Amino acid sequence: AVEKKDDGDPRTEHHPELARTMASSLALIKASHFTLGVMACAWGRFQSIFLHSMGLAPSTIGMLTSVGFILKSIGYVSWGVAMDWFDGSRYVLMASIIASSVALELYRRAVGSGVLLLMLITKGIRSLANAQYCLLDALTMRAVQS
Repeated sequence: AVEKKDDGDPRTEHHPELARTMASSLALIKASHFTLGVMACAWGRFQSIFLHSMGLAPSTIGMLTSVGFILKSIGYVSWGVAMDWFDGSRYVLMASIIASSVALELYRRAVGSGVLLLMLITKGIRSLANAQYCLLDALTMRAVQS
């Protein structure tokens, strides 16, 4: 008698269409993690250099960064609530990505203007909108657990 090796997911063993759907969902999630990681590295690591090159003092850069951290903690909770309301919809993630991208451009322009209040407001909006990482993690967990 030959033993059957069980190397498949019991949820997809007799459902090849479900297996293909799960594989494509995970491929998209993996690509999204990679893309968001590259985006975070590009802005996160070089933000201070950019702000300094625009003539901002280190104390101003620190103030902008602090405002960002404080408001990001509020934004994460708010986007998490939206994710719950819309039953884990990927559209919530897309809305955060779009809002964050638009807000980043507004922030970049505000830095160019040199008006501190405008920089603080746009940095705050950017930080409130920027919740892609926790939302993507929530979608990943949902895909893995389903």
